Amino acid sequence: MTTASPALVRLARPEDAAELLGLIRRAMALYAQNAGIETPLDAEMEDAADLQVHIAHDLVLVVEENGRLIGTVRLVQQDQDTIWFTRFAVLPERQRGGVGQLLYQAAQAAARKRGCRFMLLHTALSNQNLVTFYQTRGFEQIDVSHERGYPRGLFLKTLQEAGQETPSA
Repeated sequence: MTTASPALVRLARPEDAAELLGLIRRAMALYAQNAGIETPLDAEMEDAADLQVHIAHDLVLVVEENGRLIGTVRLVQQDQDTIWFTRFAVLPERQRGGVGQLLYQAAQAAARKRGCRFMLLHTALSNQNLVTFYQTRGFEQIDVSHERGYPRGLFLKTLQEAGQETPSA
């Protein structure tokens, strides 16, 4: 009898790029469908080489289970205080099963460890399930734009107040 290995969060590696690309494309296709977005998403325009660059320069986390990638998020540091939470993707068949929560918790811990005070993200306001996911985790909508042809919210979460000590590892 074989036992399933538990899902674990780790840093993405260059050799993950092709599998990561497939995961992101599948998840983003469902995201666009759920949000009623008919224009191509930036995430759908990336290729494996683009992902390798992000893996080298940004903080790309993946959730691996039984040797298969089932979720990912990219954290892009804007400045000393601010990090972007982007390319959040979970395989469609694994959504609503805790993978996103696991990724979010790991991303938040990584951002705090880097001393970031703020986390920003964009999401389609028409995707109410995702908006609710972010709001229940402390994100507040601070702006909205229509430049991409749909209402896109800018959300902010304060991770730590100015002067607050970052916990040691």
